[in-house]
Amino acid sequence: MHDKPVPEDIVAQGSERGPRFTIPGWRPSRAAAILAVVTLLAGLAAGYAIGNQQGGRARPAGRAPTTRPASPALTELPGTCSTQIGNDLELGIPVTNMSAETVLLRSAEPIADPPGLLRVLSWRWGPCGFDADGIILNTVALGPGETTWLTATVRPLVACPTASPLQFRVTYSVRRRKSEVRLPGFADLGTVRYSGCQRQ
Repeated sequence: MHDKPVPEDIVAQGSERGPRFTIPGWRPSRAAAILAVVTLLAGLAAGYAIGNQQGGRARPAGRAPTTRPASPALTELPGTCSTQIGNDLELGIPVTNMSAETVLLRSAEPIADPPGLLRVLSWRWGPCGFDADGIILNTVALGPGETTWLTATVRPLVACPTASPLQFRVTYSVRRRKSEVRLPGFADLGTVRYSGCQRQ
């Protein structure tokens, strides 16, 4: 029995963790309690989403970010060369390193497509009509901004090969990473002088 009555405005309820104070006569409704729990869960979910999106847009787990492929280091400059040797033609293009790194030119493949107009005999690093005393370079190192010539020797299979196209597929490497580029070369041989063409 208490000697003095407990004030009605504050009532202490004991527990194992210590007293908890409540205001007599006020008890939250069940709907209010549910609303409080829902609000708390929504806040936690929003905080989790914001934390995952910091530093960039969130992406599905397990999927690597997409990157655009790097631009080719080589390009073909305007201008070509051509020389007739017997019944064959030497057709060349200037190849330039557009990157900030040294490019190692490894190989090339002249492509005569459609077939039946030209037969590819050989190719080399060098301009048309250039005699290197039989020395054939397998690879060429191009510094940034430097240019070299790529020349193919072809044999026309028609009397006047003006409509014949010739492209070049070049394999190169930058820092030992191998790449490939297809250069436009000659859309046709309309500007190339050849003895089989009567108009020339």
